[in-house]
Amino acid sequence: MKPVAYDNPGPITAPPTFTTATLLANAEWVSAAFPVPGLTQINGSVVADQPGTLYIEQSEDRVNWDISTYYEIIPNDGKGFHFKTLLTYMRVRYVNGAIPQNAFRLYFLFK
Repeated sequence: MKPVAYDNPGPITAPPTFTTATLLANAEWVSAAFPVPGLTQINGSVVADQPGTLYIEQSEDRVNWDISTYYEIIPNDGKGFHFKTLLTYMRVRYVNGAIPQNAFRLYFLFK
């Protein structure tokens, strides 16, 4: 994975979140809905040994995820991500493909 330069490398203002729990075929991992007022960005990385889809989602009410950006994840090809916070809540969601995983790492933090 290539390093990513960020516009604002300021101090971390929320603890990082991560998972290494592998997913079964077509399974989904969903983070908590984090309140992000006062935080300006989410940064993270993901790598998996099977194809899947990473979603970065934003909401005003934790029910309707009105902003959803996604990336198709290629096996064993790590991806870094960086997004500005626009709404009140954010969450990260990962949907595994049709083959069970043997390796999975997802890490993110808010600043």
